[in-house]
Amino acid sequence: MSVDFLLIYRAKNGDSDAFEIIIRKYYGNIFNYCKYHALDINTAEDITQDVFLTFLKTINHYKHKGKLLNYLYTIARNKCIDEKKKTSNKDLYIEDFSENIFLEFTESDRKIEYLDVKEAVKKLPSDIKDVIILYYFFDRKQKEVAKICGISLELTKYRLRKGKDMIRKYVEGERWKKWTSMIKKWKKY
Repeated sequence: MSVDFLLIYRAKNGDSDAFEIIIRKYYGNIFNYCKYHALDINTAEDITQDVFLTFLKTINHYKHKGKLLNYLYTIARNKCIDEKKKTSNKDLYIEDFSENIFLEFTESDRKIEYLDVKEAVKKLPSDIKDVIILYYFFDRKQKEVAKICGISLELTKYRLRKGKDMIRKYVEGERWKKWTSMIKKWKKY
């Protein structure tokens, strides 16, 4: 029996301390996820609070079948999508990045400037961006990403490959622009 199972059992039976423990345990994870999708920090905080309110309201319908954190990520993902629709913002804002995106890149790619990668992830289509963020930045397994996003494992793998490809192409293009810009400056002298 897991600790989460016991906490959920206690929370379902009206133990507010148990719910508070769940919030303290997972608030940081959910808040960091929301920061990747919100326009500003205040919106991320609002969405995070809404995630836990939604969980509290629906806790009696929740059946513990795996990781509670994945369930909370699913709620957060849906809330972020709702927020995006509400503000009709087409490009999600990415505020923070992890070094994990570089794990599968070559050694030369690891030296790519931070801002180029940040800009590349911001330009990804939202369905691919969600998969990249959950897998690389939040260390979710591919099966977990598939479940959170409500897609098949094969589609998850495809979006990971496609996302990495798109990031790599964007960054290489940015590098090329910088080189040609430097060459033009040198020619002037």
